[in-house]
Amino acid sequence: MKLLIIAAIIFFTAISFPQISPSFGIKAGISLPNLVLDNNSASEIKSSNKIGLNAGVFLDISFKKFSLTSELYYNQKYVNVINNSYEADYKVDYLTYNIFAKLNFLQGTFSPYLFSGPGFSFYINDGPNRSSEPIPEGTLIEVSDNIKKFVFSFGIGAGIKLNISKKSAIIIESLFAPALMDIYKDANISARTNTIELKAGYSFNF
Repeated sequence: MKLLIIAAIIFFTAISFPQISPSFGIKAGISLPNLVLDNNSASEIKSSNKIGLNAGVFLDISFKKFSLTSELYYNQKYVNVINNSYEADYKVDYLTYNIFAKLNFLQGTFSPYLFSGPGFSFYINDGPNRSSEPIPEGTLIEVSDNIKKFVFSFGIGAGIKLNISKKSAIIIESLFAPALMDIYKDANISARTNTIELKAGYSFNF
């Protein structure tokens, strides 16, 4: 609810000042987390990256060369985990809210930009998509209990905006969000992710 209030304030501020150029749109793409494990248990645990999906909406407030972007989207973190008992493809679903400051380099048909800012991810769900052996229910509950329900991040990225008309544009961008805090922690294991996100989208100018 608080996120919707923030987005509404940004929206109504934008339309109140004619020198500001607001736009909104949709984005979708892939998330590639690099899982970093700190394992103090006797079990050997390995992990590798799997491609997850992301999709959502955004609002962009442009002040010519400078923009402020607010985006809300579903974000899937997806890894392959191997331990002594089983191998599993495991995913965690988040609702992510980012606020980015954006620097636009060119004003025209082709407009590259850089952006950075904080992100806030809220846990939705988790579970294995596939496993080589049945995972005990107690293990699944323990894993879910130790997944952090809120994760703070700070991302940096670059993108390209292709203005196909005065009212619409195609967007392609990449984001790198380094690990700032654990996404999982129990008595023996802690885990962080350095995540790369690739997105494409479509924006509509007011």
